[in-house]
Amino acid sequence: MIDLADPVRRVGWLLVALALAGCGELEPPAVTVGDRAFTVSDLRAEWATWPVGDRAPLGTREERLAFANEFIDRLYLLDEAERRLAAQPAPDPLGFARLESEILVRRLRTLEGGRVAIDSTALDEALAHSRETYRVEWASYASQEAAITAASRIAEGGTLEDERRRSDVGGSVEEFVLRWSPFPDPLADLASTLEPGKIGGPVLMGTEWLLLRLNERGAAEGDDAANSTIARGLRAREQVRANSALIQRLWKDADVEIRDDAVSRLAARTSEAILAPDAVESDSTWAVPSLAAGEDTVAVATRGGEVVLSMRDYVQAVERRGTGQRPRGGALRLQIRDLVEEEINVSLMREEALRRHLDEDWFVRRTVGRLREDRRLQFAVQAIQSEIRPAASTVDSLVQFLRTSSPGLFERPARARVLRFDLRGRAEANRELRNIRNAGSGPARLAEILEGRGAPLAGTYHLVHVNAAGAGGGELERELSSRGPGAVVGPVELGQLWSVAVLLDRELPRDLGPEVARQRVLESFGADPGALRRWLAARRTERPPVVDEAALDALGPTG
Repeated sequence: MIDLADPVRRVGWLLVALALAGCGELEPPAVTVGDRAFTVSDLRAEWATWPVGDRAPLGTREERLAFANEFIDRLYLLDEAERRLAAQPAPDPLGFARLESEILVRRLRTLEGGRVAIDSTALDEALAHSRETYRVEWASYASQEAAITAASRIAEGGTLEDERRRSDVGGSVEEFVLRWSPFPDPLADLASTLEPGKIGGPVLMGTEWLLLRLNERGAAEGDDAANSTIARGLRAREQVRANSALIQRLWKDADVEIRDDAVSRLAARTSEAILAPDAVESDSTWAVPSLAAGEDTVAVATRGGEVVLSMRDYVQAVERRGTGQRPRGGALRLQIRDLVEEEINVSLMREEALRRHLDEDWFVRRTVGRLREDRRLQFAVQAIQSEIRPAASTVDSLVQFLRTSSPGLFERPARARVLRFDLRGRAEANRELRNIRNAGSGPARLAEILEGRGAPLAGTYHLVHVNAAGAGGGELERELSSRGPGAVVGPVELGQLWSVAVLLDRELPRDLGPEVARQRVLESFGADPGALRRWLAARRTERPPVVDEAALDALGPTG
């Protein structure tokens, strides 16, 4: 017999009874698919992981049932994705490793910057600056070396006006009014440190290096910026500084060495890719180095004698970038070195994030899980829809019909490959025209730019295809239509730029071939909107789901 007279024993038995009562009945499943059962708690946890804008309303039974069916469809698609991924030859076809690395680094940056606090003194100083304006002139250069050389000339008594008149610099002078901003702004920040008439820099702005002269300080008209805006901007500044300090510390502790000989070899391989006979910027392989035999494993960066970045790793980093973001000349070695440093920054910060156990951070785990699921869902949907194609005989019949009814549809028209130099002013364009003639040809001039020889380029260059016939094109196309390879055209005004173009070669019209024709016809069909619906219906027939609508009521309105 249990003695309940003792208060201590009475409390103890009460706790035991409550524990046994809690274990007496498990939560019933609300959704069952095959041998997997999901309770209301499971569904509620899944609903909470969805982005706020995608969360289904759960106020009515119809809405809760719709959510359950969407959950079931996602299960079928995720299973299909796993099945297909298991058959892929690549170990990580969807790039999950890089995805997780990026999220870890992003979380580390956020936490590092989150430690920043803005004191009242800094806020008062920012308020004093908040209405300042700076009338400035600057000279822009394509490379840091050219800007440093120009700064040395100015220190010895030269002027920005002298720089503009020089034919071997590639600088241009412009006047502009800047306003101080609490947010990071390289130009305004530099101007705020200068006295009127003084020159500072160089400072990197976009892809150009600038020397800046402050002509006049002033005060902006209008309302003052709100304290909250200024505080937010100051916090952004301090967050940038905090992350920069972290990277500097990680580099110092890691003792990473970037090998100049490997950077020079990569610069040479990049130049070869850009100067290739058929190179154009529209190709996905634009400016991607082609490595020679044995160069894949050559160390670009080492750490304690171990390779942390090889030439193959560098090529893969270039391929991940858009064609407009790849190293392309004008201090090519510096651009390559910058990209190498960026890759090492990510690697070091990932190590630091793991050292701090951020892979166990709730935000990282939730974000990684959601993005991994989204990628698998997209992969499955695309794979299913790509398999729904018309019969081969139908495609062949359409190709034949289109060849007859629309001659030239599967033919590439005549075109010309052009090397175009874009400058911001006519004077700079005329100077570049002289540089091309002095070099002997357009490709020779481009080689000078890529190798850092000769005069720096005051603008940018492009390797493009243009309409060789001149019909329907602009002035540049019309000028080139009657010229032969090697011809130089310009300066020609194109919008706000002045261009000098060199005709490299011409290509005659040619048939694209049967495979390209078939592919274009297939692409014209697009994705079948009903394909996914039919596929999901088939899965529900193979593995019918069971939904307890009454149990779903426990999800309740979400408010």
